[in-house]
Amino acid sequence: MVNSSNFRDKIITEISIKYDWDGALHSAMITVRERNGLEETYRLNGLLEFNIYDDFGTMDISQVKIINLGEQIYLSLDPFDELSRNADYDKDNMWYLFTSIEICERYS
Repeated sequence: MVNSSNFRDKIITEISIKYDWDGALHSAMITVRERNGLEETYRLNGLLEFNIYDDFGTMDISQVKIINLGEQIYLSLDPFDELSRNADYDKDNMWYLFTSIEICERYS
């Protein structure tokens, strides 16, 4: 099961958004790298909404918020308040709302 530790203290190397208008099955791919060079790619399936703001002030993902909202999952890779159990769409940076998450690739 994917949790906050899959992203915390890692570096984002790539983000891509796939639009699938025919099936309304939009998705996002996020690749992160550990300090030892190991990279992992995660697919956020059933992407419903996303908002990305990054001022490139830091490389590391130091805070992560992932919340199960019933049939949806909320992930913020730069939350305003990491300990809050609320999806803060107005204050969190780099957030995604989707239906499932999976590890796609691991490589070094």
